[in-house]
Formats: sequence, structure tokens, C-alpha cells
Amino acid sequence: MRKTLIVASLTLLTACGFSPAEGSWQANIGTLTANACGDQFAATEITQPDPETLTLTDEGFTFGDATCTLSGKDFDCGTQEISTDVQGTVLYNRISNSGAFDDAENASGNSMVELDCDGTDCPTYEGLLGLTFPCEATYAYTISYVGE
Repeated sequence: MRKTLIVASLTLLTACGFSPAEGSWQANIGTLTANACGDQFAATEITQPDPETLTLTDEGFTFGDATCTLSGKDFDCGTQEISTDVQGTVLYNRISNSGAFDDAENASGNSMVELDCDGTDCPTYEGLLGLTFPCEATYAYTISYVGE
């Protein structure tokens, strides 16, 4: 009886919850929807990334280096920070991703990019990059399941 109850509970949880397909997913970077980083940033060519592996976890899933939470079909991957120290001046690239699954094999979301700088050479990098720190830009994207 107890074994039947546990199996029934797990079946009910699976039926009521949403799970995206595990395996290889392809991200497709779409349009720049907001840009406070200037025209030079907007003209930067975005390379389509290679497929990444989506793996389910207790709280949601991992996708490449990102750990994401899942609430229903909505996901939030928090913020990842990449910093580069160039002779005492630190350039920061912070990327936040969130969105929603349409179904188990398709999702869309937004990627917010924040660029910032700390150090005495920041004005030099502002000139080289054609922007003023800090600045933010947002891209819309889709991801699609491509197999195991």
C-alpha cells in the first residue's frame, strides 16, 4: 500500500509539473530590444552559440554554465559575471537571463547585458568601445530542443 502511494504521488507530481526536454538545445539570438550602450554596441555582431546541454535539477535546470530555477514554465537563470582585469582596470560583463517555455521543446526569453568598469583607465575604454559605463542592453532570444 505504501509503495503504491509513493508511486501515485510521484506520478501526480510529474503530471502536474512541467519539465523541459533534457539534451541538446540551440540558442538563437534575436533582436536588440533595449540599448543604453550606444550605436557601436548595437552594431556589434553577435555570434550564434553552439548547442548547449540542458540538464534537469531539483530546482530547475542547468544550461551550459547557467543554473536556472523553474516555476511552472517560467525560468530565471540569475546573473553571471565575467570580469577582465587589464593592468588594474576591471571590465565587467554581467548577463541575466529569464523567460518562459512555450512547451517542452521551445522557449523564449530576454538576456540583459550590463557593462561596467572600475579603474583609472575606464575613460579610455569608454572611448574605445563607444559607450559610457555603466550601460545596459537587452536581447530577445529563443532556445529550441535539437536532440539528446
